[in-house]
Amino acid sequence: MPTVTRKAIPFVAIAAPHQAGMQQACLARGALGLLVKPLTAQNLLQLIRNLLQRA
Repeated sequence: MPTVTRKAIPFVAIAAPHQAGMQQACLARGALGLLVKPLTAQNLLQLIRNLLQRA
């Protein structure tokens, strides 16, 4: 029987602004970032730039 390996799937979380502690919880579970609603193109692009710089 082949061994199944678990690979990390990169993801970004989107949360409502009133969800206290959401950023820490998402990052603890492997999120690469967190966007807070309402989303703006500027925030999304900045997050993408930051993620690309890390790669």
